Amino acid sequence: GTVTNKSGRFYLQYDEDKIGGRDRFKISSIGYIPLILTQKELFDTLQKSNTIFLKPSIYKVENAIVSTQNSKKDSIGYSSYTSNLLAYWKNKRALGGEIASLIKVRKENSKLENLKFNIVENTADSIVVRVNLYNKKGKKPDTNFLTKAIYHTISTKKGEEIINLSPYDIIVSEDFIASIELVKVY
Repeated sequence: GTVTNKSGRFYLQYDEDKIGGRDRFKISSIGYIPLILTQKELFDTLQKSNTIFLKPSIYKVENAIVSTQNSKKDSIGYSSYTSNLLAYWKNKRALGGEIASLIKVRKENSKLENLKFNIVENTADSIVVRVNLYNKKGKKPDTNFLTKAIYHTISTKKGEEIINLSPYDIIVSEDFIASIELVKVY
């Protein structure tokens, strides 16, 4: 996998011998219909041009009801880092890789204020991640429900990292999957 820069350009290195006839190449971006190509379609497309266009997708936004009655702050997800499970990116080859967690929502219309996670070790000067929030299908991620990309630079070497989500007015009513996707390593 890989990610684009802010202009939508990307570099993807691959070994043609390791791509099978059943493998699929997926290009997706918030606000566009994902494009899924077979090996032949990918190679044919790249022989004609090095530019790939996605079709815009219209998002339906539900009516919002604003109320301050009975509102209180609460944490959802995991409130402590007691798990022995670790997830990591090994090097720049992991661009596009995502570290994700299922978040259980206790109350309808919960506004996401912050995304917090613990960094055990960061050997890079800094890394850029993109936040992805997915509807879930079973226990797996389905579609990203963000309408705008959220980027965050991590320079913390060890300890808690907090991504402020308040400006994005994200309201959730059902369990979802939150991930951070490796975009750039400095």
